[in-house]
Amino acid sequence: MKKYLSWVKHRLEYLYLRLAIIITSPRRHHIQMRQPLRKILVVRLDEIGDMVLTTPFLRELRRNYPYAEITLVVKPAVYNLVELCPYIDKINIFTKANGRWAVFQNINRAKKFAYKELEQDYDLAIVPRFDSDLDYMAGAIAFYTGAGRRVGYAPWVLPHKSKSDAGMEKFYTDFVPARDGVCHEVERNLDILRYLGCSIENSNLELWIDEHDEQVARKLLSTGKRQRLLVLVLSAGAKHKEWPVKNYIDLIDFFRQENILPVLVGAGDNTRAYADEFCRSCPESIDLIGKCSLRETYAVMKQCEMYLGGDTGPTHIAVAAGLSGVALFFTQHAPEFPIRFKPFNSHIRILSAKYAISSDSNNVIPISAVINLLKR
Repeated sequence: MKKYLSWVKHRLEYLYLRLAIIITSPRRHHIQMRQPLRKILVVRLDEIGDMVLTTPFLRELRRNYPYAEITLVVKPAVYNLVELCPYIDKINIFTKANGRWAVFQNINRAKKFAYKELEQDYDLAIVPRFDSDLDYMAGAIAFYTGAGRRVGYAPWVLPHKSKSDAGMEKFYTDFVPARDGVCHEVERNLDILRYLGCSIENSNLELWIDEHDEQVARKLLSTGKRQRLLVLVLSAGAKHKEWPVKNYIDLIDFFRQENILPVLVGAGDNTRAYADEFCRSCPESIDLIGKCSLRETYAVMKQCEMYLGGDTGPTHIAVAAGLSGVALFFTQHAPEFPIRFKPFNSHIRILSAKYAISSDSNNVIPISAVINLLKR
C-alpha cells in the first residue's frame, strides 16, 4: 500500500508539472540570446557544500564574461556564504516549501518568484545541479524568467533523477553532455562552462570574508593560542553519514598527547547534543556550536591547522580554508559519494567504509586509521 501511494504521488507530481508547463508560460516570450551576453542568471538552490563546490564555477564564469551582469539565486541558509562574492552583481533568495506536497507549492512559488523578484531579459540561465531538482525547482525558476537559453543537466543523467524529474526537461533549451562514469561535482559544474565554449584556468575552491568576520574568529579562538587547533565536525545531516561520537571521544587521549585542541563547529539540535556528549569528556574543547555564521566559521577555520569531519558542507569550507586533515565517508547508500564529493584539490584526505556503525570491523573506519592520517 505504501509503495502504491508513493507511486500515485509521483504520478500526480508528474502530471501537475506537465500541466503547469503547458498552461503557463514566462511573462515574456523567450528572448533571443544576445552576443556578447549582457545578463546571466545562475540558480543554485542546494546545500552549503554544493554552494562551496560552485565557487570555481562562479569565478570562471565571471572571467569568461567580464562585462555581463550576473545574478545568483540561492536558498536563505546559504546567503551569508556568498554575500561577499566578488563575481556576482546581484543575489536573490528563494525560499522553498517543504513537506509531502511541497512540489505543488514550489512550482507556483518558482513562477511568482521569477515574475516578481527576477528580471525577464536574461540571455542565459544556468542550473548547475546534477542531481534531482524536484525538491528545489531551480529549473522552473530558470524557465519562468524567459531566458533565451536555459542550460542544465538532463533528467536521464542519473537513474533516480530520470524518475523524479520526469517532465522537467521542458524547462531547458540545452542539456550539458554528462561524462561517462563518476566524476567530482566541481568538474560537473565546470563542464557547463566548457559546454558553453569557456576556458578554465583555476578550479580551486574559495570563499570570501571581511574584517569583522576575522575579528570574531580571533576573539572566539583567543583561549587556544598555544595549541594546535583542529576543527571538529561531529554531525553530517544524516545518521548513516556520521561516525559515532564515541569514536571521536576515543581520540581525546591522542589529541592531548599531540597538544591538539578541538574546535567544535556546526549548528542544529543533533550537533548540539553530540557536542555536549563530547565536551563532557573533553571540557577544554572550544565549543562554537551555533555561535558562528558560515563566513565566521570559514574565518575560524583559516586560523586552525587541521580538520576532522564527515561528508558534510563544513568539509568543503575547510578545503577552501586550506586545512589538512581527514574526511570520513560512508558508502552504504551512495557508493559514488567519495568520488563525487571528496575534498577537492586539498590536503584533506579521505577514509571511507561501507557503514558508520557495524559489528563487522572490515566495514567500518577504525580509530587507528584516523590517528595515522592525522599524524602525517
